[in-house]
Amino acid sequence: MLVLRKWRGRILTGLAALGLLSLPTTYVLSRVHGPRLVAEVRGIRDKEAMAGCTGYMIVVRPLGGTIDHFNLIVQLPTVITDYKFYVTPVSIVGHGRVSADVFAIGEKNGRCIEDIRFDLRRTELEAHVVGGTLLLPYSKLDPHATIMGMAVTTGYTPAVTPPITLIQGRYEYTRLGYTVEKDIEVNYLGITDRSE
Repeated sequence: MLVLRKWRGRILTGLAALGLLSLPTTYVLSRVHGPRLVAEVRGIRDKEAMAGCTGYMIVVRPLGGTIDHFNLIVQLPTVITDYKFYVTPVSIVGHGRVSADVFAIGEKNGRCIEDIRFDLRRTELEAHVVGGTLLLPYSKLDPHATIMGMAVTTGYTPAVTPPITLIQGRYEYTRLGYTVEKDIEVNYLGITDRSE
């Protein structure tokens, strides 16, 4: 009886080890510490701008390593009328929260527009917009860079019913030769009024 218990314990231990080894490598690697990608979205209504204009400042930062690829989708409650995104060095914007004073909301020919106030030594990025939805894809974001930009909406044309703000995305990085995919960490800070 003692021999049978001994063998049963060994068999169960062997089966457990075999089960752990058969887990997909990418699943195991996704549980190991790797780089993170954080997106911060903050809405701003500027008292100086045309009535109904709201700017959404979007900042994307890698933490702890290089990001091979990411897609960020931002669904805003109203139609996007203007947008600009840039890659800028962390040394310019710092590691803390980026000030909303970097961008201004303006008006041109009856449309809400964004206007950058400072030279950020930047490279402009391509983003895709349909109605109130913005798709921001990017590849090879190193840990010494930050993506920042603004999407400006008008409060009079709903993009979706009911009006919602939805932010989500996925990113990929390489660990031990395998591609690991994770969700982007999102911080939505709401909408604040700003007077100059």
